[in-house]
Amino acid sequence: MSEIYVSWLNNVEEDAEEFIQVYIESVTEDLELINHSMRVPDTDLTLNVLHRLKGGLSVIGFNYMHDLVESALISGRNQHASYKDQLNILISELQYSLNCLTKLKLAS
Repeated sequence: MSEIYVSWLNNVEEDAEEFIQVYIESVTEDLELINHSMRVPDTDLTLNVLHRLKGGLSVIGFNYMHDLVESALISGRNQHASYKDQLNILISELQYSLNCLTKLKLAS
């Protein structure tokens, strides 16, 4: 498991288990919405979810993921050609972070 996916837990040590659970639930829901909005397609929905996700990641100090979301958000707002590629990378990274945190939760 890569340190970049769990280092943010140092910011919330006392409540790490609770934050892991909230992260798993929230990001799972966000991923479902992002995937749905890509199938429809609904760029406004995707951008709204990314904006909310960016805010949550900022609050918990998960800077690596925050930066990925921010990059995708900017590309989407500017209708950049790399937007869908960035979304696909972001989805993979979010899924991997969920897998890491689920393993961590099960190990505790």
